Amino acid sequence: MRSTRLALTALLLLVLAGCARSVTAGSYGPFVIGASKEAVLQALQRSAIRQVEPLPYPLERLENPTRAALAALSASAGIAIEVEDNPYALHVEFRNGRVSSTWPNFGEYPYMPRYPYSPDALLARMQLKISQGMDHAAVFDVIKSFQTTKKIVVEPYVTGYERMRGSDSVPWEGEYRALVMANDEWRFEGLAREVWYPVRRSEVSLFFRDGSLVRIEHRYSMF
Repeated sequence: MRSTRLALTALLLLVLAGCARSVTAGSYGPFVIGASKEAVLQALQRSAIRQVEPLPYPLERLENPTRAALAALSASAGIAIEVEDNPYALHVEFRNGRVSSTWPNFGEYPYMPRYPYSPDALLARMQLKISQGMDHAAVFDVIKSFQTTKKIVVEPYVTGYERMRGSDSVPWEGEYRALVMANDEWRFEGLAREVWYPVRRSEVSLFFRDGSLVRIEHRYSMF
């Protein structure tokens, strides 16, 4: 009886905390391992999954990187700079290897003067030193010029996706399709019915290599 109660308690904690499932063979939901990107995109369309986030893969997520480590992002069209798990990152976009824009505008936050040592304030000071026309190396120098004990994470992101988020665009048409097809990780919310109990959060990542689906990761939880 005691062992049964312990097993039930462990199962309950697992359900509450969330689970992850990784599939590398066969099929899962509407997707088949080994299918082409085109076939997977058609499966997304049949399933009416309209919001798909394209991501670089493998993702170069650099935590408190050295200046030398930042060079791994020298070909990225966009980099995001996070400070201490702040929900808002500073995004730097490049065109022809030069800074074309940064967003959001951290200088517009009215509370900034009251919290001069906050993550937002640090990102605001970085943004002021990153100007249009800078190359990647100059941006990396700016990042490393800030000596701080706060955790800084720098990673690439797919430029142009933000315009698609929440719009009427669908990932199987036009510019949105081009962004998705050009990247090797696709992330979306869905496949909740593949879980035997009701879940509130259900996120799926599809990973491709040489144009074919090689792995499906499904993360889900009740909360």
